[in-house]
Amino acid sequence: MQYLLFILLNNVVPIFLLILLGFTVGRKFGLDMYALSKLNIFVFVPTFVFVNLYSTEIPSGMTLVLAFVVALMAVNFVLATLTGRLLQYDMPLRNALRNSTMFYNSGNIGIPLITLVFQGSPYLDLALTVQIIVLVVQNISTYTVGFFNAGRANMRWQTSIQGILRMPTIY
Repeated sequence: MQYLLFILLNNVVPIFLLILLGFTVGRKFGLDMYALSKLNIFVFVPTFVFVNLYSTEIPSGMTLVLAFVVALMAVNFVLATLTGRLLQYDMPLRNALRNSTMFYNSGNIGIPLITLVFQGSPYLDLALTVQIIVLVVQNISTYTVGFFNAGRANMRWQTSIQGILRMPTIY
């Protein structure tokens, strides 16, 4: 019980305080979500990914992590496809199910959580390296496969590809 309380107070509560702070600031100042989303997609995410890739030494043993992340995404894709077919979803809903199953918020939640959990531990650098690999794979696949899946619902595949090529994160 002591460990659970420690994890809740030192790891989970700070993240929820950040969420509450963001919610409060958004309500008080009426932030423009469209502009913030554009800033996030075109400035903050590519910068964050670039800086972390550039400044993190990635040992060759991390290829196993990369393989696992890709395999997990592939398994989630297959499971979502089978579930969508079993439930007789139309193509747009099946693509949305695939995206929501394959892609998760590994940056906004994953990095702060790992930093809090492993703070003061000799495993912090290793844990952050693993999470950065997950983050890079998630971002590149979200801005390619995810956008393609989302675009297939209401546009031609050529238009979807053109939109993907305008995403700075993949470069």
